[in-house]
Amino acid sequence: MVRHKPNLLDSILTIFCVCVFFCPIAKSELIITILDQTGNPIFPVRVQIFPGKLTPDSEVESISPPSPRTDGFIGFVTDSNGMVKANLTNGSYSVVASPDLDSGKIRQSFLIIKNVSAPGKTTLFINQTVPVTVSAIGENQYTDSLEPLIAARVYFRASKRTVGYIGILNNDGQLLTSISPGNYHIVIKGSIALHYVVLQNKQITEAQNSITFDGSQTPTASLAFKLPENTELVLNEVLSTNFSHEFIDIIENQIGYDAAYTDSFSLAFSDSAPTMQLIPNLVYQFNLSYVVDLDGELYAYELRVNDFQIDHPQTYTLGNSGDSPFKLHSSTPSQTYYPGDEVQVEFGIRDKLGNQLWRMFNY
Repeated sequence: MVRHKPNLLDSILTIFCVCVFFCPIAKSELIITILDQTGNPIFPVRVQIFPGKLTPDSEVESISPPSPRTDGFIGFVTDSNGMVKANLTNGSYSVVASPDLDSGKIRQSFLIIKNVSAPGKTTLFINQTVPVTVSAIGENQYTDSLEPLIAARVYFRASKRTVGYIGILNNDGQLLTSISPGNYHIVIKGSIALHYVVLQNKQITEAQNSITFDGSQTPTASLAFKLPENTELVLNEVLSTNFSHEFIDIIENQIGYDAAYTDSFSLAFSDSAPTMQLIPNLVYQFNLSYVVDLDGELYAYELRVNDFQIDHPQTYTLGNSGDSPFKLHSSTPSQTYYPGDEVQVEFGIRDKLGNQLWRMFNY
């Protein structure tokens, strides 16, 4: 028998294979500092870190911090030194920073985006952004006239999973902000303004820019409800479109009808109440909840409506009046099982209108 005598190259290859398969991936630190025009740190600032470069249609998820925030925001927040530290694998990343306006501690409106590498240190300066004026007017369903979209929230999305919240429109329907040059999908939404506006592929250049939505130039569609006669309350939310994705703002520790998945919703107490105005030529995902009085017992139904195509500036209906029954559909990965096997069952409850029964409970 001829035995192969190990040589130096064999030993090196063996060590390399062991390291590849058993050594943990090395982490490297990325330190991000955010400064204002005078060089002072800004806090609190929301910071999202994404692998690679971003495009408005990108679905990539941001890096999760070791201790997630309780309000559902997936990202980091600067400390009093305007700094964020993140342990990442070596590579290229996109950093997106915008003020945590909901904290009440910061009033300046901005959005900074920078491509960085880890490990390393990087500083984001507000003076590297350009001034942008956002203005919006739309149809007031109470008066049938065009009015400023007062208190609508404005988002600049460098990707679908970017929060990009930069502030709210004032009483004139305007907001002055500072944005890094680049390409964005812009979302203007609000439960007071009752609009969900998606402006696609808006380019911010080095020069001063303005972003305008005019409901007289871009007519919107509206929603109506198809609900049981004894419905007492209804809540409708836009969860996403094919160009935008909304976020859970607050994580509830218990299930309740008052749960809202987004900050873009309309609340009504009758079928004829004004509802959200929407941009046509988009595919929407909705969440529709309503409370029904059945012989003195209150039941809350929550429907998930997926792939709802809105093509024209007309009225569309959501819901289920009770005429279309729900059916349970279930499936398993295999048709044959033996004693002791674990069986995984997937099921869904849907009606013929395309509504999925997401949850139901009584009080």
